[in-house]
Amino acid sequence: MTRRRHSADSNSNTLQSATQSASADQPTVQIPVSVTTDGITLHGTVTRPATPVATVLLLSGSGHTDRNGNSTGTLQTDGIKLLAHGLADKAIASLRIDKRGVGQSTSTVIDEASLTIDHYIEDACLWFDTLQANRDLPVYFAGHSEGALVALAAALQRPSASGFISITGTLLRVFTLLEHQLQKNLAPQLYRQAIEILNSIRHRQPLPTIPDALKSVFRPEVHRYLRSWEALDPVQLYNRLKIPHLLVSGTADIQIPIQNEPIQAIHSDLASVLVIDGMTHTLKTVTTSEQSQSRYYTDPSIPVTDKLIDGIVEFILHSNTD
Repeated sequence: MTRRRHSADSNSNTLQSATQSASADQPTVQIPVSVTTDGITLHGTVTRPATPVATVLLLSGSGHTDRNGNSTGTLQTDGIKLLAHGLADKAIASLRIDKRGVGQSTSTVIDEASLTIDHYIEDACLWFDTLQANRDLPVYFAGHSEGALVALAAALQRPSASGFISITGTLLRVFTLLEHQLQKNLAPQLYRQAIEILNSIRHRQPLPTIPDALKSVFRPEVHRYLRSWEALDPVQLYNRLKIPHLLVSGTADIQIPIQNEPIQAIHSDLASVLVIDGMTHTLKTVTTSEQSQSRYYTDPSIPVTDKLIDGIVEFILHSNTD
């Protein structure tokens, strides 16, 4: 790993039991836990080794991605679940969660059109508070993809956190990121239409007709969420962070490519960067001969790269001794 020096509620007893140390001869266990907020019960899974030295709160990526890193449709990676198991093998406990409206945390109380990224940040803080209250262990925020921004914003609200880990998170504001991704994947005419729609959402202007090919991206229910996401500038947030933080990226990430220029804008002695050769956005290692990454998005049997697990463990151990 490259170290850069520039560069609760009624369910709390369940969570306390889940995060207590097991006997030395007990294997890693998986324990379902829950907390309640705004009339919504949120669910997660604690992965607990026998003698943990730290706990990581793992937040999944965008859309309907669940606690394991899977989503309805074709995204079936088990990436977050496999990461949790890999960390447990290195004596790091974790809590991975279904964010509100996803997986087991669905509720009729939730109105998707009213949802903002601030709801996810508040929920992350609640999970962190419950973890910290029930275990005498260092607690770290970690997020994958969009979850990295949620974890970053939550870490700023919880300065008692021992550290923060961004796993293939972007340093760009979301509208800028979408522009890059859409340009890469759309025909020129459709891209121009997408930018027109994006600008209308950004400035709260009447929408042009949305082509069928773009309706899943720009459906009305997510407009408020997108604007709330756009309000967060990752680089500005990083430069306010006062705890150790690790930025992990992969050279084979086709969704969030390595962003050297924004990284240079982070001015903190507490920042570390880890670039993993061949790692995809789904945290798997791609072979150089492959022309497509589709199987890394659909095959949960492919393991998470060991370099990711080792890099996170090294960061946690070093930040606890610095």
